[in-house]
This record gives sequence, structure tokens and C-alpha cells, in this order.
Amino acid sequence: MLDAYTRGSMQDKAGAFLDIQNQYFSDKKNDADMTEYTTQAFWQSMYLSKKRLQEKDLTTETIVEKSAGRMFFSSDTSTAHSLVGNFRRSIREHKKIYSKNRLIFSKKDDKVILASAIKANGDGNFADCPNCGHTGKISSYIDGCDCCGSKFTVKDFEEKISSFTITENTPKKVLNAFKYIGIVIALLLGFLFVTAVVSIILAIIFDMQKGPSKYETYSVIAALAAFELLPIFWNIFLISGVVFIVILIFAYQHLKARILNSNLPKSHMDTFIPEDFAQNLEYKLRNIHFASKPEEVNVYSTFDFSPIIAGYKNVIECTLSQLKFLNIRKENDKYFLDADAICALTQYQNNKIRTENEKITLTLSAPVSLEDKSLGSIRCYHCPNCASTINLLNGGVCDYCGTRLDYSKHSWMIEKYENKDKVVNPFTKIKWLLLAIYFGLFVIVGGIALWMNFPTIYQITHYDECAKICATEYNTIFQMDEVVPGVSLIDLQNNDMEYIFTYRCDETISPKDAADSYMKYLSNEGFKLYDTGNSSWTLFRLVSYPEVYLDGQFELEIDIDKNTGEISVDYLIDDAPEDDE
Repeated sequence: MLDAYTRGSMQDKAGAFLDIQNQYFSDKKNDADMTEYTTQAFWQSMYLSKKRLQEKDLTTETIVEKSAGRMFFSSDTSTAHSLVGNFRRSIREHKKIYSKNRLIFSKKDDKVILASAIKANGDGNFADCPNCGHTGKISSYIDGCDCCGSKFTVKDFEEKISSFTITENTPKKVLNAFKYIGIVIALLLGFLFVTAVVSIILAIIFDMQKGPSKYETYSVIAALAAFELLPIFWNIFLISGVVFIVILIFAYQHLKARILNSNLPKSHMDTFIPEDFAQNLEYKLRNIHFASKPEEVNVYSTFDFSPIIAGYKNVIECTLSQLKFLNIRKENDKYFLDADAICALTQYQNNKIRTENEKITLTLSAPVSLEDKSLGSIRCYHCPNCASTINLLNGGVCDYCGTRLDYSKHSWMIEKYENKDKVVNPFTKIKWLLLAIYFGLFVIVGGIALWMNFPTIYQITHYDECAKICATEYNTIFQMDEVVPGVSLIDLQNNDMEYIFTYRCDETISPKDAADSYMKYLSNEGFKLYDTGNSSWTLFRLVSYPEVYLDGQFELEIDIDKNTGEISVDYLIDDAPEDDE
């Protein structure tokens, strides 16, 4: 297990490594410098990556614009012979790619740095051999391990970075996507509320003016429309919030995990460490995508990679985004493990940068004896004959004695490699899912609201047609001056939907008698009295116009001005009284 000092030292190295990596890719640090910071396998993948960039005459730079603090410790995957710490850090990445010192690509994105550091297990001047696990004095490894003969320098026993990946921060992106969509809906709700309030205020102002006004009608219509839409958007906001929580939980549980079904291989191999396996596999995948010749990758495969690496000649970056274990089986003295890997690729072609995700289906094999080894403890590979360091990029052949390394004794061999069709970025899937859900909510909730309020909406959108019907309905009865002697029309105002007639009585009839006579006439025409004041009366008659979905009432309000004695009659078609609906 990691003690506080070792964990802190690893944490510092992991936190500083991005700057070191930038310096390496900008030629400010060389290969020898990097071997002091990293394990052999990780350095080799960086070497091939830099080589590919140089072939394309490209340089890259990764800038952290915003960070959620320093690297924080995520897990301890130490083994019997090695101390391993895993760290992560959420960042706002600014990725830049240059071609001949000219900026050709710049993108800011939410990312997560995943880093692992390793150190040989030991106490004081003693440490376990990184190759075989034998415990000896650190100074003695300069001449070779007493057990396996592997040679190491003192710096080889310091903390080294064994993995450093910058990958998608999908949960953060999902949260941001919902936040932005939520802000849009909140703004719409606010706009509708303000529209409703302003429309009501304008309607009151216009109503205080003498006579009806078309602007008053428009204000009322706007207020009604806003109030009709407010519940729709509010329901969408609430429902989408519940849906988002479900999606966010899924995103954190499923997408945050880089390794899926990790218990599957552990159920067969007690010493299997998924994080170590993923790191080791990522080296292989990166090398396969960056290799220029099959000798650089054939050491860990049972077949020739030539046709596969030919299809990756334009890849300049490769990151293992997700690993999913599918199946594991034991046949004789071997384990066979099936897995799906999703790699985020950056390609450079025709002076353009494009990114995509590739799904790879793999079958890997390992002897049963591999259970006694730890992939995380392999910091470098040594010749089984002379104990010299072996470079896997030359096919695993020792430069001194010519012995070929049997890689299957150290790690998993690739038995099958199928690069499937390009797959959609997980965040893109979630983003489109969110948009589809919002669209679906608009369609469902909006459709129900439209269906329930269709008559009102139709009448608002067919204003002129409704105005003509109102005029026709108003002409079905006689005006007061046409049925009551001694009454004359002195004023008429209308705004298409509402008519207001103003009358004056001569000395032969009082305003009250004129109003009573007119109400008697209206009663014979089917009108009913349902509201009475000191000097005002309201009557109505039910009307129905199916062609404009109108089932309401023809309403007349008769009012006597106590000061002037003038009589006003307000014609209006409105909703039917509740008792008669």
C-alpha cells in the first residue's frame, strides 16, 4: 500500500507531467530525458507518437486553461512488488496543433487527465527487482539482479509515470448541455411571463381609454397566448429536469467508468488488475496506430500487423477512451479474453485535422502462469539470455546477443484485431439524446396543450374570420334606437370584435324605461339576464359557430351614466357562463 510520502511524490510527478510532455513534443526534452520520467513501455508509445508528428511536420501543445485543483488520488493498485498510484484531474483543455509553425487546429474542451505512477516496492536501501521481484540492495542492481541478472540504475527505482491520458469528461459535458438547454427554457419562461404581464398592463391602459381599441384586443390576445404557453414550458422544464437526473446518473455510472465489466476477468484470475491491463493495452493500441513498420508491433501479436497499420498512416493521436470486457475462457494452459475498445483518434489529412472514435474488437491470450505476474510491475523488458534491456520496437530482439523476447511470458498477446466502423462519441450520443428528449417533450406536452386549447388558438390565428362572425352575430338583433321610441344613437365605436353603442333619450322616455324596454326586446330574442347592478345589466345568449370552433355567448352590457343619463350598450362575444357550459 502507498504511504503518504510516496503518494504525495507520485501526485507531484503526475501533476507536472503535462508540462514535461509538452516539452518533449516541442523538442525541449529528448528521449533520454523521458526515460527518467516514464516506464519503458509508456516512453515507447510517446516516441512513436512524436515520430508520427515529425513525419507530418506537426507539433502539438496542450494548455490547461481551467482546472479543478491539483491532481487528486483516485485509487491504489499496488502489487506485491510494485507500488502503483492512480490520479485524475478535471481540466478545461485548449488543444493546439501547428504545421510548420502555423496554427491549423485549436479547440477548447472539457477533459479529464488520468495518470498512473509506479515505484518498486522496498524499504530504505532495499527494493524489489522490477523484473523478477527479488529483494536486494538498490546499489547491487547496477551490476545486475542476483536472481535474474537484470540491470538497473538508481533512478530506475524512483517514481515513474506509467500512463498519462487526457480523455473526455462526458459527465461534465452532459451537465453543461443540460445547463445550457435549461437556461434557454428558463429564458423562454421569463420572456413569456414578461410578455403576459406587459400585455395585461397595456390591456388595462387601453381599457381605461374611451371606447374599444384594437390594441386592447391585441394585448389581451398576447396575454392569453403567453399564459397558455407558460404551463407548457413549465411542465417541459420540470419533466426534463427529472429526465436529466436519470441521464446524469447513467452518465456517471456508465461513462465515467473507463473500464466496464471489470469483474469478469477477475472472476477467473485472482491477481488480475483491470487498470494495469488497460494501461498495457493502451500502449499496444497507441503503437499500432503510430507504427510505420510491422516490426514495431508484431512482438505482441500472433499475426502480421502490416495491413492494419497501413490504414492508420494519418493518425497523429490515439487515446483509449473506454474498455469493455466481453468474455473470458480458459483453454488448456491459456486464457482467452474478448474485449471491445473505443479509441479517440485525431487524424491529419489534406492539411485538415479531424477527430473520430473507433471501435476495436480484440481477442487476447495469456498463459495461465501470467497470473503470478503483475503487468504494472513491468517497467522495462530485459533479455532472458544476457539481461540487457530489450527494445520492443525492433521486434523484441536483443541488440547484444540476438535473443528474441517471448512476450507471451510477460503480457497478453493479441490474437484477433478487428477495427469496426467509426462510432459516435459518447457525449454526442448523450447530447442528441437530450435534444431528442426535449423535442419529444415539446411534441407531447405541446401537442396535448394544443389539443386542449385548439379552439382558442384557432380563433387567435383566424382573427379576421372571427371578427366577421361577430359582426354577423351583432346584426341579428336590432339596436336600441330601432326598437325603443325616443332613443337616438349618438356614438359608435368598434375594434372588430367589440361594439359599443351610446344612446341619448329625449323628454318622452327615461333612461331606465328605455333600458327596460330594450331588455324586454332582448328577452324575446333569447337573451337571459345574469348580472344586475344599480344602473347596469348584463344579458347573454348562447351562440355556436363550429367553423371557427366557437361555443360561447353573445353578451350585452347595458350601462346608464348617472351624470349624463346616456346609455351605453356593449356588444361582445365571450365564453359561456359556467352554469350554462
